[in-house]
Amino acid sequence: MAERIVPERFLDAGEEPEQTLTPIHGYEKVPLVSLKEAIEPIKSLLYNADIMVEIAKRNSRKPADDLTSDESAAIHLYTMQWPQPNESLYTLLNKNLRSKNRETLVSWFCFLKLFLTALYKLPSIKSTIWRGVRGNLSSQYDADQIWWGASSCTETMKTMEAFVGTSGVRTLFTIECINGRSISAHSYFKDENEILLMPGSYFKVVDKWSPAKDLYIIHLREMTPPFLTVASPFYTPSASATSQGPMNSNDILLLDENLCDKQYDKDFTNIDDKGKSFTRGGLEYRRPCGWKRFAIKVVGKYENEIWLGSDNSPGEWAVSYHGTKQDTVRSIAQTGYDFTNKKRFLFERGIYTTPNINTAKLYASTFTYNGEEYYVVLQNRVNPETLIKIDCSKTGDGDFWISPSPDDIRLYGYCIMKKS
Repeated sequence: MAERIVPERFLDAGEEPEQTLTPIHGYEKVPLVSLKEAIEPIKSLLYNADIMVEIAKRNSRKPADDLTSDESAAIHLYTMQWPQPNESLYTLLNKNLRSKNRETLVSWFCFLKLFLTALYKLPSIKSTIWRGVRGNLSSQYDADQIWWGASSCTETMKTMEAFVGTSGVRTLFTIECINGRSISAHSYFKDENEILLMPGSYFKVVDKWSPAKDLYIIHLREMTPPFLTVASPFYTPSASATSQGPMNSNDILLLDENLCDKQYDKDFTNIDDKGKSFTRGGLEYRRPCGWKRFAIKVVGKYENEIWLGSDNSPGEWAVSYHGTKQDTVRSIAQTGYDFTNKKRFLFERGIYTTPNINTAKLYASTFTYNGEEYYVVLQNRVNPETLIKIDCSKTGDGDFWISPSPDDIRLYGYCIMKKS
């Protein structure tokens, strides 16, 4: 690793406030501008800002991951170390992200918009990563925690130990992340293999222990936060849900852009099949007429794409719907269905869906967007060979399909309808 000052952004978990702060929003409404323009409102805070921006821009002429040069340069600038005693950009930004006074963030809005736009465009990483701090933080971690700053992590415990040291009181976090971003291709220090956790990341405390004198380890599991901690950067003023115009799925359902597959989105709002049924996997279903359907990226996720077929060929899976609430969509899109903690089932044990979206709507909770209420229903493919079918005469609502294992159901879209 390049010889330099130990990067403090890897070691600043102790700066996170114990108090739950108000959400971060407002930045998403400012225009997306160049890095030079984004730095202008905070230029006076940064030593040699023009030179550092020029270095970042020159090192980002051929950006990876389909980022623009300015987006890549924003990440690059974030990772750069300012000469002491001057504070680095990452130090100043994270101080403001962690501040109770959200007004201090306003001057950072342009940079935050560019920086988070770049991070959102990177693929999500699901892995075990490491973070550390000098000191014992174990007493602060009992149930759950929100990290408001952008949190720098390493891929291995060995690398983190090199940063935090092997003596003295120290705490290591081993983190099961589901939404990390690998930024090494855009970093000033590419050999760090840095994984960045997004501002507002939420964790459950799984375990904590002390394997040796002065060493404390805390096991965290990243989860969907109980509320929207940081607004998505993809704000679209013209995407008014109240007019039933095109809606931005990222803003509404908290899905990262890389989880979506917009080429397969379809607006069924003004389509009427007049009761006609369609067939997939040898089983009939109704199309989501009256709804807007957004596609989730699944191509390449499984061993093949036969299950996604549309001609009732062998191996094709059936289409079904699952009524849900807004705050579960992201977790299911990222990690799949899970019923291990559910103890009671109406009929058989498993995940309940239906071939009729109107039946699923009965079990969907509403959410509010732009002052209007909406339903959300998940669209799935289910393995027809393992399905347990419960006839509408027994349910009183409609036909139920039960998938006995999470491996037998795959989310591939979600549908939205305004409550009339």
